[in-house]
Amino acid sequence: MFDTHRLRQYIIVILLTSFASSLAALPRFATRENVLCSHCHVNANGGGLRNEYGAGYYSKQILPMDHWGEFGTEKFTAQLNDFIRYGADVRAQYYRYDDGNTSSQAIFPMQTDIYFGVNPSEKITFYLETALLQSLAASEVWGQLNILPLDGYLRVGQFLPAYGLRLDDHTAFIRGGNVGGLVLSDVLSGGITPHQGLQWTPQATTDGIEIGLQPTNYIFTASFGKARNNPDYSFAANIAHVFYINYTNFLVGVSVFNGNYYPGLDPYTYGGAYLGINWNRFTFLGEVDVTRDYSGKGNTGYATYSELGISLAKGVAAIVRYEVYDADIDYTGQSLERISIGADLYPVPYIELKPQFRLLTTAADKNYQRSEFLFQAHFWF
Repeated sequence: MFDTHRLRQYIIVILLTSFASSLAALPRFATRENVLCSHCHVNANGGGLRNEYGAGYYSKQILPMDHWGEFGTEKFTAQLNDFIRYGADVRAQYYRYDDGNTSSQAIFPMQTDIYFGVNPSEKITFYLETALLQSLAASEVWGQLNILPLDGYLRVGQFLPAYGLRLDDHTAFIRGGNVGGLVLSDVLSGGITPHQGLQWTPQATTDGIEIGLQPTNYIFTASFGKARNNPDYSFAANIAHVFYINYTNFLVGVSVFNGNYYPGLDPYTYGGAYLGINWNRFTFLGEVDVTRDYSGKGNTGYATYSELGISLAKGVAAIVRYEVYDADIDYTGQSLERISIGADLYPVPYIELKPQFRLLTTAADKNYQRSEFLFQAHFWF
């Protein structure tokens, strides 16, 4: 007899692998340090190749439990010469789930990304971010002229548009959500998008142009282009600002998107606002997004994300998250909720360990609970 549950388990693991590339910077760090993503990354929108501060200083001396001099050499640098910089992110993950009917576990590579940045002059940047295990849609390849006022730039190529909190967890409902819609396919029925989250997987790249302006403590971006294999044009815009009041750091931002990343669907719209607050050892991140026409013509939905990070010691943080996703607020009984409890551990430079427990529930079945345990090892430079 054909085992459909076993097939679904295999497909989920494959999709977890395929959607896991190009994981991003942590907005928690930006909020904690009261800086924008460009402070540590070559890409002003965050994620990917780190600059000398991000790779050479922050990764060595700020993040880990131990100082780099006690573990290796101070001489290591990812700067090949005066014009070329390189880097990489590699993640492996153990994943186990149990929903009362089926359970599965696997160990698989989550990310194998390599990066190159070339600056033949201060006015020109060439950037390559390629995911070795993924399709070309998960890569970023662009050229940039740093010629606009307010430390601005003009970018042309393939890139992931700036929208919301660019988290390092692609399964967050405000990013890509549950992979492939398979996670709750036996429970949910009708009226709901199979995506179970917004579209922002690493494959959600645009072939087009982006304009960015970066006055002090602000960033504004606007992009226009087409998703790969899609005839419809898309537009995205984002503005973010960092500031502080009485020893408390703030990150605030607003994002909009209109277009279509799924062939055969009508264009849809997102609008969202996000917030970061840091005080002492506590960092809060939150985002709310409203969707229109995403799960069907005339449908309105929403996604929310809340995270509290507590710095327990140097290189050790506890993380608690709460998320909600509802594809159509008029179609009752289909909302999803997820609670996550975990830790971020940085024992030495360039190594991160992330144990995490998650519990997923849905209004479609009050008795349904999907428990997940993840342990991720992350290596980078």
